[in-house]
Amino acid sequence: MATSVRVLNSDGLRRFREFLEQTASGVDAPTPKCILEDQSLTDAAGFNAQIDPSPYGRPFRSAYELGCYLCEVLREADKASISHRHELWNWISLFFFDELCPRQDGARKMAEPAAYFLDSRYSHQRYYRHIVRNAWHLVSVHGDRSKVLLTPGSTNNPVPVAVRTETQMQITATQAYAESEAVVSLAYRLYFDESRDRLKPGSSRKDKGGPRRLVAVLNQLDLTYDLGNIPVDELWKLLPSEFDAYKQDCTGMPTRPRK
Repeated sequence: MATSVRVLNSDGLRRFREFLEQTASGVDAPTPKCILEDQSLTDAAGFNAQIDPSPYGRPFRSAYELGCYLCEVLREADKASISHRHELWNWISLFFFDELCPRQDGARKMAEPAAYFLDSRYSHQRYYRHIVRNAWHLVSVHGDRSKVLLTPGSTNNPVPVAVRTETQMQITATQAYAESEAVVSLAYRLYFDESRDRLKPGSSRKDKGGPRRLVAVLNQLDLTYDLGNIPVDELWKLLPSEFDAYKQDCTGMPTRPRK
């Protein structure tokens, strides 16, 4: 059943943080969903939005799918005003917590605290680790191209939303690259197979041609070029030969990266 989106107030934030600390220490407490609509622990969001805990009748197949759903849910909200609104993202994190951190073999395996909880003080490094805010932000900025950052699996092989791709970890570690249309479009061309709607084989490698090397090359190019405004076609041509294995051949079909 759909619920009106709200935000956590200071007491609600404290309660959610306490729950996260208990869970991290090994206490298997039930998710305090009662907080979500408690008017002593939450405030009105200031815009109209309805959110469903299971909009597709199943878990999200990827963080990309979660991001698309959140963009639809929050379509009436002003993007700039909600982007750094920690009390909103923490409310949504609590709302989806059982999917963000599911029980496996009777226990939860938590990621770092920043994956679930944001402080009031903005920090790019922390905000880009927050699962729900990051999924919404990347889809809202880059649309379909954000698949390369948010889709570890495929339609037929879904992956939990908390799983991050190597491309996401490398690109989003630098705010300028995460916000750059050319950089994300470049990564999409290199590492995402549109015909199969999934990452190309070898796209998680850490050596030549992989996302880690791409960031190293971008760091060098950034000394000479404005990567915030450079056209992606120009950036594509500047890549060294180690990335040729990830480029598409003349038929448009993706080549398999060399090992």
